[in-house]
Amino acid sequence: MWPQVTTRPMFGMLAFYRGKKIFAALPRTRAAETESSMLIKLPGRRHARLGSASGPGAGWTTFEMNSSDDIAEALRWLRSAYRKAK
Repeated sequence: MWPQVTTRPMFGMLAFYRGKKIFAALPRTRAAETESSMLIKLPGRRHARLGSASGPGAGWTTFEMNSSDDIAEALRWLRSAYRKAK
């Protein structure tokens, strides 16, 4: 889907990298904040749907998936984090 993306397991999550830069982590066996949340690397980004989170390094936010209606918005945030991970 997006060039140069690889994944690796990380602390019970699946980490997404663009080249050597991590830009997202999705739960596999361990939840981020809740079992429906994902970690997205968006330093300085603020939005009502994004929460703050600790993660490997600074600039992590969470996005909570409440229903399948949230998939399009989750993909927009992931795309934004992918673009910033140049």
